[in-house]
Amino acid sequence: MEKTTNQFNLKNFLKSYFTMPLITTGLITLLWFLAQAKIERDIEFSVQKEMADYTNNLQKEAELRTRAEKIAEYLALYTTLKPSSPTEDYKKANQMAFELALWLPDTVYLEVGKAVVLNDSTHNQLTALLAVRKILLGNKAGSISPDSMFSHFPNAKKLLDSIKHK
Repeated sequence: MEKTTNQFNLKNFLKSYFTMPLITTGLITLLWFLAQAKIERDIEFSVQKEMADYTNNLQKEAELRTRAEKIAEYLALYTTLKPSSPTEDYKKANQMAFELALWLPDTVYLEVGKAVVLNDSTHNQLTALLAVRKILLGNKAGSISPDSMFSHFPNAKKLLDSIKHK
């Protein structure tokens, strides 16, 4: 008996009936594993990028703090210089001033220079520190003014007490 194309073939039907779901399940499983691997890789990359950015920000912040410390150290040294100070103190102050000139932004360097040269109520160590603070902290610098800053010097408490009692 010859088979015709319109004839029902039970063997082929059963073969395709059971094979197709297996192939479909296999493809779905493969796609799921590939998607899971991609998601894991994307998450790992994202975490690595976040860590690299965080580390980079910490390094930048540490460098800024180091530079800020140098400015504070220079201004502290400047305030203690007297005509009778040793030559080494002047040499160190000049070296520090030259270093500041190499990396400070123009406006801040000029403010530090005015603080040293003029040392008046408009340009002094405190205004220079506030200029540096504004650069370091940006919008978070707050509203600290030279009047709200403090420093230490001999007999400071006696001077403050005498001002309070006037």
